[in-house]
Amino acid sequence: MVYNNNMDKDFPGFLEVLRKSIRDYQDNWRLFVKIVLRGFLYMFFALLVVGAPAFLMYFLIPGLSRMFLIGILVVIFLIGFNLIQLLMTLAIGVAAVDSSNREENSSASAFGKSWKLLGGYIAVFILQAVLTLSGYFALIIPGIIFNVWFSLAIFTYLVDGKKGIEALIISREYIRNYARVVFFYFFGFGLIIAVLLNVVPSFIFEKLDLDFLSFFYSIFITIVVAPVGLLFSYNIYKALREIKGDLSGLEIAAQRKRKYFSVLLIPVVVIVVVVLLGLNAIRLFNNVWDDIDTHNEWVAPTALEMES
Repeated sequence: MVYNNNMDKDFPGFLEVLRKSIRDYQDNWRLFVKIVLRGFLYMFFALLVVGAPAFLMYFLIPGLSRMFLIGILVVIFLIGFNLIQLLMTLAIGVAAVDSSNREENSSASAFGKSWKLLGGYIAVFILQAVLTLSGYFALIIPGIIFNVWFSLAIFTYLVDGKKGIEALIISREYIRNYARVVFFYFFGFGLIIAVLLNVVPSFIFEKLDLDFLSFFYSIFITIVVAPVGLLFSYNIYKALREIKGDLSGLEIAAQRKRKYFSVLLIPVVVIVVVVLLGLNAIRLFNNVWDDIDTHNEWVAPTALEMES
């Protein structure tokens, strides 16, 4: 399938995309607030499930066994926390797509659909994260480029039905010829968020000696920013889809997929090299230290040496 790539159509301006995203949030703000709060509730429940046993272990189990078991619980909590974050992100994405299609939606149905889609999205997310990390290993700039290329992967998964590496490649195809524009759009949005989260509290709450309100302000901003940020990405995706047409039927050569998978090896190779170098450095340090100990070792003088 050959896509349209109609460059004659104007890509909407930054402020237009931002205003559209804010309007979309205003039209369904109750739904998005419920989704975020439900996500927070899941996180709190996960904290209770892990925190209560950890608290009991701290007082009931002695020694190293206690620390080992608590460490396992912490790892379980971190995994669960990240899975809940992915689930909440997916639920916001589902709500954004359904609302755009004028479909009836609720926080329960959004999470229900997200549970069914979570496994596939985890695969997309891991591939996206590892590929982006590979780019950052290659002198940072490729990582920024990969971040832009794959920024629409959640919607190529939800809307175009692409899975795994194909979701990333189709995201790349939508952004092709518009990477610079998309980068500056996300950069501009990030600056606005940075101002809201850092500059505003320091100028308002600290000067008025109302630091205790900054916590509630951060929660409020999170409840608003998380959905608006995803709506911002979705409106970029819709604009590019309108320009280029539906790319879900685009055939992707196996050779191209292999190229992307080969890039995934970069972090593995770097980690293996770093570990080997670290082990070699430790071995060298131990040898040098043993030589120093041997050279400085004190030997008690014999009786004959003492008489002389």
